[in-house]
Amino acid sequence: MSEGEFWSSTLSFIYARIEAHTETFKNGWEQTRFIAYVMAKTVDSKKRIRKPADLLPFPWDAPTKKFKKITAEEREALEKFDKEADLIMQKYHPEQWAKILKAREEAQNGK
Repeated sequence: MSEGEFWSSTLSFIYARIEAHTETFKNGWEQTRFIAYVMAKTVDSKKRIRKPADLLPFPWDAPTKKFKKITAEEREALEKFDKEADLIMQKYHPEQWAKILKAREEAQNGK
């Protein structure tokens, strides 16, 4: 990609190009891992290697992290923080506070 193409591209196009490059990189390493797996499997008499990831794990093999559950103490701390932030907003920025109240009301009414 030339500099001119870069500056005339949209953000989504650049992101797609980066993703394509990353996938090409991963595919090359996946092929390498599979070839190594097939070669190692021929001499694996104790059946220790069950899948290619056992031989050569990659960072993208790891499961994605999930959100942890919030404890009761953390929930109380968040609610306390939320109330304090509301009071500060109400006191120092009454115009913005009115807009926030209106937006909350609309959200509750399904608008």
